[in-house]
Amino acid sequence: MCRMLGFVATHPTRLDCALVDAPHSLLAQSREDLEGFSHADGWGIAQWGEDGVSVIRHLAAAHEGEDYLNFARSVRAPKLIAHVRQATAGDVCFENTHPFVSGPWVFVHNGTIRHFQEGVRDRMWLEIAPDRRRQIQGNTDSEALFQLLLSRLDKHPDQPALDVIAGVIRDIVDWCAESGPCENLGLTMMLSDGDRFYGARWQQSLWMLQRDGRRDTELCDQPPDGETDGYHALLIASEPLTDEDWQAVPECCVFEIEPHPEDPSMKLRFRMVTSE
Repeated sequence: MCRMLGFVATHPTRLDCALVDAPHSLLAQSREDLEGFSHADGWGIAQWGEDGVSVIRHLAAAHEGEDYLNFARSVRAPKLIAHVRQATAGDVCFENTHPFVSGPWVFVHNGTIRHFQEGVRDRMWLEIAPDRRRQIQGNTDSEALFQLLLSRLDKHPDQPALDVIAGVIRDIVDWCAESGPCENLGLTMMLSDGDRFYGARWQQSLWMLQRDGRRDTELCDQPPDGETDGYHALLIASEPLTDEDWQAVPECCVFEIEPHPEDPSMKLRFRMVTSE
């Protein structure tokens, strides 16, 4: 399994608290999460700004050396996806380090697709468009899942994205079941192109926290990064970063972050994944 963090706000925000300084920051989870596991097989951060998305990935553990620390303290963005990896499928190499990127899309995954090498991969491969197949550089189940999602979104542009994502999850669950027991199938993920932000929780932990009127950095005794009037943010993380009132994202659901047209506060819209 891995650990990941998603962040969407109305204003650019310093994120060194969530990434570095909070009691259970992503840096702390790299060393040891709340269950006692380390996530030391690479890290990556995608942040969006005026010029689009920029992504940095490293093969070293986030808690080792200065690279993660120095970069995380420089982040100031209205939207971010970050990940620390615990390798379960695929080699520990740069090509397998999250986030994966294709055009404007950024993707992270927490979990393992059971029986990936024993038949599920072949079923997924048939559903991935040839041009997207050629983009796959590593050998993880996560990157194959990413390109399968994009292939389906390309194929069904008129369908609601949450329906498309739910359909992919249903298919993988079925393919896994055909290959053997898959109680520990993990399909928790986040996906964004900078405008849209989608995700799913499937048999891996995921939590959310809404902040209105105060910036992330205030929790770490730092001054607010600019004005706080009209400020709203939503954090989504594999485990609570702080002692605030985090809420569990419902199990077996897909979601999108959907600002209300007359209310800039950030909210998750859920849809439960059920069999058709």
